[in-house]
Amino acid sequence: MRRPFFVTLIAIVGLALSGVSAQDNTAPTQPVSVLTNRYNMARTGANLNETILNTSNVNPEQFGKLFSREVEGHIYAQPLYVPNVEIPGQGTHNVVYVATMHNMAYAFDADDPALAEPLWEVSLGTPFTQNIFEDIPGGEDGILSTPVIDPATQTIYLVSRNWENEQAVYKLHALDIRTGEPTFGGPAEIQLTVSGTGAGNVNGQLSLDASNQLQRTGLLLFNGNIYFGFGSNNDQGTWFGWLAAFNATSVQEQTGVFNVAPNAYNGGIWMSGSGIATDGTFIYLASANGGFTAAEGGTDYTHSLLKLEHSGNEFGIVDYFTPTNWSELEVIDSGLGSTGVVLIPNTDLAVAGSKDGNLYVIDINHMGQFSPEANQNVQIFSLGEGRIYVTPVFWENGPNDIPTLYAWNEYGAIRAFGLDVTAQRFNTEPSSESFIQAVGRPIGSMSLSANGTDPTGILWVLYAPGADAGNNDGALVALDAMDLTRLLWHSEMNSERDSVGLLAKFTPVTVANGRVYVASFSNLLHVYGLSGDSAP
Repeated sequence: MRRPFFVTLIAIVGLALSGVSAQDNTAPTQPVSVLTNRYNMARTGANLNETILNTSNVNPEQFGKLFSREVEGHIYAQPLYVPNVEIPGQGTHNVVYVATMHNMAYAFDADDPALAEPLWEVSLGTPFTQNIFEDIPGGEDGILSTPVIDPATQTIYLVSRNWENEQAVYKLHALDIRTGEPTFGGPAEIQLTVSGTGAGNVNGQLSLDASNQLQRTGLLLFNGNIYFGFGSNNDQGTWFGWLAAFNATSVQEQTGVFNVAPNAYNGGIWMSGSGIATDGTFIYLASANGGFTAAEGGTDYTHSLLKLEHSGNEFGIVDYFTPTNWSELEVIDSGLGSTGVVLIPNTDLAVAGSKDGNLYVIDINHMGQFSPEANQNVQIFSLGEGRIYVTPVFWENGPNDIPTLYAWNEYGAIRAFGLDVTAQRFNTEPSSESFIQAVGRPIGSMSLSANGTDPTGILWVLYAPGADAGNNDGALVALDAMDLTRLLWHSEMNSERDSVGLLAKFTPVTVANGRVYVASFSNLLHVYGLSGDSAP
């Protein structure tokens, strides 16, 4: 039986208060940028250039909420961060960029609590409000996915969902990060069509239904293209998994479209909001439930981990993995696609979670494809009862300098799994696990911050304690990434000051240069940091 949340918290507050020491609060000479979902294109969820926050100074005495910024609409998108941006007429600022479900994009000064007004704000049109189900509690679907920033051209790319002329429309925007003004010919209306005999085809053609699909995956900027995927609308009606590509410097130019199951059905690309991954050559993603025919020579790749090549205006399947029991998983809606794909640095491995509660480990050079007798991938192991919606986090320098994967299922503790580098397999016995127990929906997130190889990494956890459905208050937690049993800080330790408000589902926190930027469904962006560090 689980102990009540506050009983558990009180019991471990003493651990958080032990070993506290003063720490140098000098800003890094080269501030880090956070330009994409989960910090990098491998989607590891780790910022390894955090030189200010560490396990010594993140504690109830030195760390807490510094200020908040009001926005219009729920924030599903991970906040992004760029230092030293020249804002015309306003000087140079470190800037945090926020996008909301009300189709609003904001640029805020990331540091100064006195600068409450945005440096700029832009409305990207009337948000879509029709056909919205319970998985979108705010009742509007504007900018759902995490944008991406190109520092070379100082451009932020966003996908909005609009209601225009009594119709749903998806648009790709390119905005100047200094002004919010459109650039590179944006916005472009997103219209996707392929040939296929799948569900709902019209004369052998399938088209994206903007009124009944969600653009949830974080955007990827790679090789001069912007990539993003589409999933279902709460599994209602007819939908497909779509992958789109557009030219980053001429956004009206569509450079590719891929449908996961053109001659079957479904296969949504949603991944709980995680961005599509790349190793610098190929693109990796997870497709969800639907019709699978690839094993018989077909072109339908649902329930799969996919490796794609984008050449010219065409996508091609290079390799894939589909579980042996995909048809059983289809019946109970428990297949792949519920997390993003994490590419493990310095290895040929990739990891993804599934609704069946398993972690799937693959060799990206030999993914295993499909075998009816036995899975041909590297490893599959269970996190126990509960689906996996939170994309795992990976740190090369985990406990005992062992590369470590942090994973979390719907009803369990957060667990740390070390990688046996020689065997290229994960130890299935966790090196540690947290006191925090996930409690179902709404689903939170994890992020990791560390200063290179220093053993002072922090696992940042956003979740809703005590909730199992609906729109609930969240909590921000800092755990020692070397030992998940060690609580460093919890927003409920001083709830009057540090409260998170309504949990932002799936949205990772952004850690950059001594600050932690936390999205919420309370129409607020919260900024946490060290006491006295530009505090009010």
